[in-house]
Amino acid sequence: MERLQPILRRLAALEQAPAGEPAHSSRFDPLAALREPATEPDWNLVKRHFRRHGNPEATAAKYGIGIRDLKACARREAWS
Repeated sequence: MERLQPILRRLAALEQAPAGEPAHSSRFDPLAALREPATEPDWNLVKRHFRRHGNPEATAAKYGIGIRDLKACARREAWS
């Protein structure tokens, strides 16, 4: 345990909030962002927009999906 003391002191120094900022109650977790669920687009809205406007590039850009994913889904489900 004595070998860990310098590391724990450095970690405690890093966790202290700089002047003017509130102290955080939990440790920094670099993997926290990776645990958030990925948001899927509402494919019914994508389908409706694609059918109404007929422009796959604009539809993909509006809903933040890849053009290849959009075209594959449209082909698989026969949207046009």
